[in-house]
Amino acid sequence: MFKIYASAKKLRQAVTGLGALSAPVSYIFLGALLITIAGTTWLSGISWPNLVSIVSACMAGAFLSSIMQQDRLPEAEKEVSDHINDLHWETDRKGRLISVEGRLLDIIRADRNQLIGKNFLDIISLEATEHVRLFEATKNLASYSDIQAKLSRQDGEDIYLSINAIPKYGAQGEVKGYKGVATNITNRVLKEQHLKQLAEKDMLTGLANRYQFNQRIERDLKTNQADQCLALFAIDLDGFKQVNDTHGHQAGDALLNLFGKRLSNHLRNDDWAARLGGDEFMVVSNHVKDPEEACLMAARLVQTLSQTYRIGGLEVTISASIGIACSPQHGSDPAQLIKLADLALYRAKANGRNGYCLYKAAELDIALIQPANVLH
Repeated sequence: MFKIYASAKKLRQAVTGLGALSAPVSYIFLGALLITIAGTTWLSGISWPNLVSIVSACMAGAFLSSIMQQDRLPEAEKEVSDHINDLHWETDRKGRLISVEGRLLDIIRADRNQLIGKNFLDIISLEATEHVRLFEATKNLASYSDIQAKLSRQDGEDIYLSINAIPKYGAQGEVKGYKGVATNITNRVLKEQHLKQLAEKDMLTGLANRYQFNQRIERDLKTNQADQCLALFAIDLDGFKQVNDTHGHQAGDALLNLFGKRLSNHLRNDDWAARLGGDEFMVVSNHVKDPEEACLMAARLVQTLSQTYRIGGLEVTISASIGIACSPQHGSDPAQLIKLADLALYRAKANGRNGYCLYKAAELDIALIQPANVLH
């Protein structure tokens, strides 16, 4: 099996090399080698101390190899586990499920018998872009990969799936349906959503941050309907610095948080708000009839935002000032619209605060000022 070297040094090197083998194989060779060495020790002239050194080196190598193999086990088991947790499915030509197997059934808490016969698209929901990808593939009877879908369990929890499929062919080469695999990617999607939130959301209020505000207002201006206007409201808290100076920054942060929540709760479905920093807030209101309607909305916001805020055992009363600019009346460039809304805000503050101001292009920065308690 192994050549017995006359030199103890060479024999030690040969035996130590067994450490590179897998543990079970090393142990088998070790046993055989011990017998061989013991029988030929008197021929090779190897002393017993050298024999002990050789055997120790071999056992150490085999032991280290065994540990390395154990370290690789969790990774291999994870790969097998991921595969087992997939959902294997088949549909007929009309997209109805005819076979569903896999442990993912337990995760989505679905009964196999209840799924059979249902249309695949009735079980999952797709974003518009993913729906187009799936439609194009099935229309051309082609395979598709990594279609991301959402499945809502009965308890309300959402499970995100990556779907891959290929066509099934009959004896005559006709497509009989699809067979594919759905993989649970919920953890990956939730992580991506969290990272996106960190990049686009204000951590203190949960509103859009400056980055997302710039992205969304540009998009909204491009899609704004010709017969309606988009209203931009620039909002500041009157007296916020005094709250910070008197009660500390922790109270100030709590006030901003409550202010953001109150602002969000009083917006229409198509409206959205952002915090640009400090006590600077912006509201974008789509589908506004005209600037006069924007003024009515601003008056209601001033009244709502100027009510008392409770921070622990502390009651804080502040007011809000709002500047308004509208598109297309005041232009359609985002930067210009923001500038005009800010100019109107400064005018509202200069005229006593706790009110709103609509920018008037014909009067340069001369604005229409209304007190906060006037609605008309």
